[in-house]
Amino acid sequence: MKWFIKVLSHYADFSGRARRTEYWMFVLFNVIFNLVWTFLVIAGVLVFTSDDNNRAMPFIMVSVASLSYYFLMMLPSMSVAVRRLHDLGKSGWMMFVGLIPIAGGIWLLVLMLTEGNKGENEYGPDPKTTEEIFDDRAKLNSAGITLIVASTGALILTIIYQWIVPILSPLPSFTWMNLGSLIPNIFDFAATILLLLAGIYLLTGKGKTIDKIRENKKNPFILLLIAVSIYFILSILHFYVLFSLHVLGWKFSANAFIFTLSYLFVALFAASVLFSPKNKEFIRGAAVLAVVFSGLCLLWKIYFGMNNVMGDMQRYEALYQLRSIFGTFYILLPVAFIVLAGTFLSRSANVVFIREDHESNKV
Repeated sequence: MKWFIKVLSHYADFSGRARRTEYWMFVLFNVIFNLVWTFLVIAGVLVFTSDDNNRAMPFIMVSVASLSYYFLMMLPSMSVAVRRLHDLGKSGWMMFVGLIPIAGGIWLLVLMLTEGNKGENEYGPDPKTTEEIFDDRAKLNSAGITLIVASTGALILTIIYQWIVPILSPLPSFTWMNLGSLIPNIFDFAATILLLLAGIYLLTGKGKTIDKIRENKKNPFILLLIAVSIYFILSILHFYVLFSLHVLGWKFSANAFIFTLSYLFVALFAASVLFSPKNKEFIRGAAVLAVVFSGLCLLWKIYFGMNNVMGDMQRYEALYQLRSIFGTFYILLPVAFIVLAGTFLSRSANVVFIREDHESNKV
């Protein structure tokens, strides 16, 4: 289990090496958790779906459950595979050889079963004999990559389902509903662009520590603060509109409440990094709140998305169904916030971060 947790802590870390034990133990627990997650979803659907006309619903939900779990584990699965190839002295790009039918998959499987290079290679020291160091630069790279992937996917889905589909949709209500929220969609699109830029800054920052990133590249946290503030305002407006239209049930209320608090505490975390760099306890507290409420937001996105799929499968046509299914990709946004805020929770990162000079200080 410790190997699975380790891979998750290196969520999108593509640097360094991973031994066979780390890779295959992660694969084992990943398969187990995927099966458990899918079973729980099926059991929940069978318990709460009493309509005999919807006997096919559990089978539909299996694919949706597997898709959400795949999105959640996509980056750590890829990163540990790349580190396993690094352990063999091979480039991570060799992973795409597995896309070749049959032969590529067999060749990649053989590589994953092969013992790594003894001693140091070009990708780092031997993970069997050397204690791994997950430094600030690797942590910031992981957070940057997660933000880039999450925001890029969100942008693609936004363009397709909020801009292109409404124009092509044969459903008048569907088109009217989306065109009626044109201005919020524009602000949502702009906020996602800012998150993408923040991820790029984190990934390409020249500093090797969080302290240098703060001093030389404040831009990521400025962009993060602006983007999350926009999301926060949009959440409040969305809640107000639903409330004024008297269509706000408990699910929508909980949805708006959790999302609003999540964005609020991520904004507080970004503000603490920008305006209170010496107060390590305040930064740590803000990071903890950001992680906790982003985690709640993640769980609620999955639950709320599942309910939307169940409803859309019964009421609407393919456009609604596809939007609900692929909308599960949005779970990567709160994951990106968790990875970024978690970067500032380690003691070593906080110690380096709060110092104004560049001298090392052990705790």
